[in-house]
Amino acid sequence: MSTIHPTEETRVLDAAFGLAKQAVPPLGHAEAKDKLQVFPALSFDEITELYLRATALADACYDAGDQCRDKRMTDTEAIASLRQRFPGFSDETYEQALSWGYFISR
Repeated sequence: MSTIHPTEETRVLDAAFGLAKQAVPPLGHAEAKDKLQVFPALSFDEITELYLRATALADACYDAGDQCRDKRMTDTEAIASLRQRFPGFSDETYEQALSWGYFISR
């Protein structure tokens, strides 16, 4: 269990998602984690944990966008599913995740 304050955790998760969705593995992920060092209250291990959560959300975007595009799920259902499966991000980030999913699934 993380000892990070929930608000700070959300800020880091949101920043990590923005970096994770644009990272080109494997070097891109290392560079993205380095950029998260702007949160000095966090250890490298905490940043790594939060970044992995953000990459999991980024990886789920395609499926969410694809399901909405095919009308198998509404946008509201997709965002609720992402929120349930990947807790801790801001509302804006879940909306960005679905938008990203629409973009990469086209």
